[in-house]
Order: sequence, then C-alpha cells, then structure tokens
Amino acid sequence: MPQIQSHYPLTSLNTFGLQSVAEYFISIEQPQQLLDCIADPKTKSIQWSILGGGSNLILPELVHGLVLKMDLKGRQLTHEDEEYWYITAAAGENWHEFVQWTLEQGWGGLENLSLIPGL
Repeated sequence: MPQIQSHYPLTSLNTFGLQSVAEYFISIEQPQQLLDCIADPKTKSIQWSILGGGSNLILPELVHGLVLKMDLKGRQLTHEDEEYWYITAAAGENWHEFVQWTLEQGWGGLENLSLIPGL
C-alpha cells in the first residue's frame, strides 16, 4: 500500500499554480498500488479525485477525500495490423512526449495532437 499523506500541497501540481491542499494524497507509481487502494477499507470508503498533469484544472483551497496522483510510466506497441498501430500508454505519461515518441517510431497519426498539456 502506498504511503497516504495528509494535507498534501497541490500548488506545484496544477498548471495555474493555485494554492490548494489535498486532505489525503497518494502518488500511484505502480499498478498494484491502485489495486491496493481499491481493496483497502480506509481508502475505498472515502471520496477519490484523480490527478494527472493538473492542466486546465481549477482546484479549491481544500480537496476533500483522497487525491490519487497518476505517476504510472510505460508505453509500448501492443499490436499492429495492415492499417493501424495499437499503442498502450500508462496514465502518468506526458502526452506531448508520448506523441513525439510515436512519431520517432514512425507511427504517424497523433501529430495533430502534439503540444496538448497533460498526462
């Protein structure tokens, strides 16, 4: 189970730099940590908010409940056929870097979605 932190500052985790604090906070870096949160009676009984890159997000001064920061990493080609590439990306991957990576691999199609902030 990941470490639950109380009154965790979210100011640096939102692109507007708004002063905000999470009542409870967990950084999810491995898929098993998310499964542990789902199974733990302490965490599954309170409200959850999911935080990615914090772009275009207006946070209140206090976010009640548990904030789960998605810090999962990983991207891979999972399948391809004559028409498409099927690519999986984890919830903590930077979107722009992901798009650039697909282009470096020669897998076109997402280039018009480049420079979108977020994870």
